[in-house]
Amino acid sequence: MDQSNNHQVITASQMIGAEVRTPNHEELGTLKEIMIDTTNGKVSYAVLSVKTGLMNFKRKYFAVPWRAINFDNYFENVIILNVTKEKLDNSPGFYKENWPTKANSGLFKLLTEYYNLEEK
Repeated sequence: MDQSNNHQVITASQMIGAEVRTPNHEELGTLKEIMIDTTNGKVSYAVLSVKTGLMNFKRKYFAVPWRAINFDNYFENVIILNVTKEKLDNSPGFYKENWPTKANSGLFKLLTEYYNLEEK
């Protein structure tokens, strides 16, 4: 089998629960879910679970564009998110009781703009 293109294949279940860090290896949270657009079959965004509040007892969730995640150095169940901790802290987030339940092109557009990614 030719592996010259260095493509890596990972199951979704391997990624769920993976630790997410910045490129400087600051801990951000864990990968909670992978959201798939059922109309085109593409991964739309990932949901990060981040501990917040007094003594980190509460969790806040952040939707991040799939293209912001870097798997080039995926090892030991760690995923790199190409943002700073401050950028994530200031990004649009939600709590479990307000989880977005429908595909929302407005959310995707907001995330794409916030994370400075061009739409493809």
